[in-house]
Amino acid sequence: MNADNEKKVLKLNEFGFEIEKLQVKPKKSQKRLGLLVNASEMGFSIALPIVLGVLFGVWLDKKFNTQPKLTLSFLMLGVFFSFANLYLIIKEFTRKDGKDKKEM
Repeated sequence: MNADNEKKVLKLNEFGFEIEKLQVKPKKSQKRLGLLVNASEMGFSIALPIVLGVLFGVWLDKKFNTQPKLTLSFLMLGVFFSFANLYLIIKEFTRKDGKDKKEM
């Protein structure tokens, strides 16, 4: 049982109180919100390293007067890190999806 899908309920019986765990299914709106969060996370994980790499490269190029070399180098490094982040996110997402299907 997944801890996110459990709800604890306090019940009164003849001996006193007891805590009972109930299985709760997530609402469709919660699933949609989760998909929206995943999509925005993927967008940021792709765009942010590329933009930061370019900005850092431009700043270093201005500082050391090596116009396109460092900008292009950090652009490529940003693209590499973007794909690495995307790979890790997809790997985590498929692992969660596989666990959910096994629990059903």
